[in-house]
Amino acid sequence: MGDSYSMKIPRELADLFQKIIDENKELGYRTISQYALHVLQDHAKIILDKKIETMQKEEIILEKGKYTKEDIKKIFDKMK
Repeated sequence: MGDSYSMKIPRELADLFQKIIDENKELGYRTISQYALHVLQDHAKIILDKKIETMQKEEIILEKGKYTKEDIKKIFDKMK
């Protein structure tokens, strides 16, 4: 994942994430960024899993290339 994207989140959300991190040390998150990335990945996986199940075409075309259903599943499996 060489490329990255920066974003700002509302202070209230950052505070909530920090509270979750502090109260759940066993999850292993050290920073808000780590936790936020995990939340975004999980949410994207849920959406893509639903989309993959109902895909008419066998591939999705993105800016960086074409991805089959299996390619997308492999990407999310690597993130675990």
